[in-house]
This record gives sequence, structure tokens and C-alpha cells, in this order.
Amino acid sequence: MSTMMLRRLLYTFKRQWGAEFDYIQIIRSEVDDRTGRRQIDRNVLHFRGVLLPLNQLRKFIQDIGYLAANKNFTYGALNDFNTFNILFDIHDMPPEFNPELNGYITHGHKRYERVSITSFYDQAYLLTVRGVEGANPYAEVRQRAFNTLQIQGRVTYELN
Repeated sequence: MSTMMLRRLLYTFKRQWGAEFDYIQIIRSEVDDRTGRRQIDRNVLHFRGVLLPLNQLRKFIQDIGYLAANKNFTYGALNDFNTFNILFDIHDMPPEFNPELNGYITHGHKRYERVSITSFYDQAYLLTVRGVEGANPYAEVRQRAFNTLQIQGRVTYELN
């Protein structure tokens, strides 16, 4: 398959099943031992990709007490895992894009952890992500916006 054919196919897919995603890369994470405050530096990349069908799986997870001591009065929980694939073109990403598993994806105000990344001829990537239904997105990414208001002009008469 040629790279031009792959790019045309991706373009068609994006037009029909395209969605917006945030690709968050964790650059640096530090914890101040004295105050307990965490400082996490992130790089947020907004991109458009192809959202492939969602796979939902309900899994029962038991408490560590049952596994370690074989106690009868331990608890567990049912978790609903949502897994889906995102197909995106490398040309839609900024030059600082680094395909790695360190970080997460946000889509629809939900957080999804990266599971695997598959490369197609270094032209496209298939990213598999997994999230837990009902989980908090953890951190808010703060974005600063600045604006300077300049008022110019003069009032010559006033209406009642």
C-alpha cells in the first residue's frame, strides 16, 4: 500500500467518522516532600482522528485480602472498561509529537489511558486506549488566556 493511498483513505475516514481528541503528554512530574504538593508539566496536543467502534467489558476485581489471605469476608467490585481505537494521520500532529505511552487521552470529558500504539509506514498511527466508566478525569489542564482591551473614540452627543 502506498503512502498516498493511505493518506487518501485516512482523509475519507476523518470526514465520515472524525472526532476531536486531546493528546496529553506528561513532560515532568515532581512532588515536594515538605508540602506534599505535586507539580506536573503537561503538553496538550489537540488533534482530529478517526474514532473506531467502542468495546465495553465488565470485569469483577477482587480485593487484595481475598487473594493474599483467602479470607471469606472480603470485597470486590465490578468495573466497566471502555476500549476503543483511534486512527490518526501523522501530518495532523504538530512537529513536537512523540508517540509514546506516557500520558493519556481525553475525549468527551473522559480520561483514557494509552494501551498500545501501532505505526503504519510512519504515516498513520493506531492508538488503543482504555478507560473506566465513571472515573474522574483526574487533573484539570489549566490554560491561560490574556486579552488587552483598548477603548478608542469619543462621544459627541447623547440620546435619552
